[in-house]
Amino acid sequence: MNMKPWNEAIRRIGPPALIVLCALLTGCASLSGLFAYPPFWDYARKAPTALGLAGTYHIRRVWAPGSKDIENFDGRRDVSVTIRSDKTATLTNVPDFSGCGGKEISTAVTWAVYDEDPTFEVRFDAISSKKQGNSVADVCGEGWSTGMDLLGQRRPYRLWMRIGVPNEDRGIEFQLDPE
Repeated sequence: MNMKPWNEAIRRIGPPALIVLCALLTGCASLSGLFAYPPFWDYARKAPTALGLAGTYHIRRVWAPGSKDIENFDGRRDVSVTIRSDKTATLTNVPDFSGCGGKEISTAVTWAVYDEDPTFEVRFDAISSKKQGNSVADVCGEGWSTGMDLLGQRRPYRLWMRIGVPNEDRGIEFQLDPE
């Protein structure tokens, strides 16, 4: 076999391009951020105002290749997050796959934005009807809390509910309903 055409092609492409090509072909973890969902440039770099976040969010996209229990939420209009500017919110049928095994959470919550350098997270905490110190809170009820990454640089923002390990790129994206 004549290797001269291959040698010429390699010389033309150059070593840096070959390194990137080999990394892509072998699934190099350091390049996975370029192909992850949501892409790294989509995460908010500045904290929003309470008015900027206020509104009702519905599912825009479910990103969970091969996970039927998560993919079943795609297209459901009965799943929503309603954020109010007074730092309260209502979650309706929002799934929790972390500690509640996919249980759908519908509850009143308080919310706050946290700087999770290099991005921001909206943290939701269930409003407890019991007095503090009465009993141990139920992690899928009164003690429930979760965070959603903030996507976008300005209104309308989107919320990314990560499911599982962060580098698995599985989750549910919520978008703000048009006014």
